[in-house]
Amino acid sequence: MKKEIIEKDKGKNKKEDKKNDDYMAFLGMMATLDLLVVK
Repeated sequence: MKKEIIEKDKGKNKKEDKKNDDYMAFLGMMATLDLLVVK
């Protein structure tokens, strides 16, 4: 379901998609740091 939404967004606006990708990468980094700190 999430993949479908992402595909639709890609067709709609490339710039927004790039911003979203950066945001997701940032969240992933933060989550990884949190895991490292907890351990």
